[in-house]
Amino acid sequence: MDNEESSCEFVYNDRVDYVSQGTGDVFASSFVGSVMVGKSPTSAAKVAGEFTKKAIEKMSVMKLILMELNLNRLFLNFMIY
Repeated sequence: MDNEESSCEFVYNDRVDYVSQGTGDVFASSFVGSVMVGKSPTSAAKVAGEFTKKAIEKMSVMKLILMELNLNRLFLNFMIY
């Protein structure tokens, strides 16, 4: 290990009481995309967590089950900050 200090940060989101398949895929894609545009890992985790949370909330209102098949509808109203 080099001389840099290491740290660990935790990012939390409120739990949404709805079960949907594909949430891990959505989180991972959002995280990697955020890192690819230059966000720090912590910031990327915040963006991915918030996007996944909002997607689950929309899925519950729309009564959808498979998240991946509906991402185009879920993404339209999400603003990445």
